Amino acid sequence: RNVGSWAGNLMLCHNHPEFPSDLMTIFAGIGANVVLYSVINGTRQVNVVDLPSIAFGTDEFIQSLHIPTTPPGMVFDSYKIRSRHQNAHPIINAGYHFFIQSSQANATPTIQSSNLIVGGLATGIFRCQQTMAYLAGKPLNADTLAGALAQLDVECVPGTRVDPNSTYFLTSPSYRHSLVLATFYKFFIEQMAAQGLPVPSRDQSAFEVYKRPISSGTEVFTPDA
Repeated sequence: RNVGSWAGNLMLCHNHPEFPSDLMTIFAGIGANVVLYSVINGTRQVNVVDLPSIAFGTDEFIQSLHIPTTPPGMVFDSYKIRSRHQNAHPIINAGYHFFIQSSQANATPTIQSSNLIVGGLATGIFRCQQTMAYLAGKPLNADTLAGALAQLDVECVPGTRVDPNSTYFLTSPSYRHSLVLATFYKFFIEQMAAQGLPVPSRDQSAFEVYKRPISSGTEVFTPDA
């Protein structure tokens, strides 16, 4: 602990696809690439999404990481649902990004493209490609949110433990499935609010950042008479 590297974390996912890495999910969600180097074959660039499934050469290793710059209109956020605030593996994690095209005045912005990555739902990285295809060209509004949630509900099929002794996927599949829907819902309405679109007051707490107060406690001892 505290001596690992980002490259080691990605390789852990490569060698153990059931490991729900926060870094793998974030890098895949943001569209990062890694450069692999081999003395024999030189360098090659691989998208982080594809890293778990590629075969490494005998002398090949991760040389560098490229995180793309954020163009105007691109929004990204990540989520980690875990059993405690620190030093805990995720139940699920997610990295979502939209490329939003702002329209003319008083017109609803459009989702030009998206990238929806979930970890911990099943073995390996889960890319919600059917929902991504559904979102392309859709307006950023409540109807699109409802349709996307319906698509996610069908697409995001949770996996179960391949190894019964594994410490991953301990929570029920239905619970992990519900967390994917909840995090996407949170992300979507957060973008609606950021674009100045109306969000019902009952839903606004979903995108507010929770500020954890400093823990404290008191105890009063009464001396014996």
